[in-house]
Amino acid sequence: LVLSAASWSPPVAAAALVPGLPDPAASKAKPADAENGDRAVAAIPAAMVPARAAAAEATARSAVERATRLPADGGLDRAFARLEANVEEFRASPEMQRLDRLSLTRLEMLQRQWRFYAAELDTLQRQVARQTSSLSAGAAELKQMQESWTATVAEADRLPEPLRLRAEGVVAMLSEAERAQGRPLGAALELQQRVARAAARVERGQRRVEEALAYYRR
Repeated sequence: LVLSAASWSPPVAAAALVPGLPDPAASKAKPADAENGDRAVAAIPAAMVPARAAAAEATARSAVERATRLPADGGLDRAFARLEANVEEFRASPEMQRLDRLSLTRLEMLQRQWRFYAAELDTLQRQVARQTSSLSAGAAELKQMQESWTATVAEADRLPEPLRLRAEGVVAMLSEAERAQGRPLGAALELQQRVARAAARVERGQRRVEEALAYYRR
């Protein structure tokens, strides 16, 4: 909370000088500091290290297996490549270059074709969004676990040697899993952008045909 000049009053300032009373300015600064401060990551208690380590290692192995076994985009990239090629071919077709010379029937056929491509891209966009959301959630979980285990290693002086080594091994596994997960996530985010750009091109193509139809029907 920031006090404005209008809200300042001498009695409040004087009260801060009275022994035993809290300083109002200091008490109001604490919430802002807490909000702006970094989130503290708690280390894992020593007694919980073995059980938490087994769970973290299982999560890391599963993430690596998923990232290496399946294509980064679940095959969506190939589907998009085919659709994008069709869209680009249609955009460059002779008919799209001379809309002013087409009949009403032909313009309506072009309109239906653009609507078909728009529907196909909309479906693909939703599939890519689900894929990206799933990968993002997995990456966020790995990142949170890695931060917790890194904090545990940072306090290694409180851990017996076997537990310290176990914690360091978990950090290494989680780092590997995060890198493995990052590859398909990056590919999915890039595909999401490519699909969005293609959707914008389809929208422009639709608009051109609709404008030609509107002019024709005047």
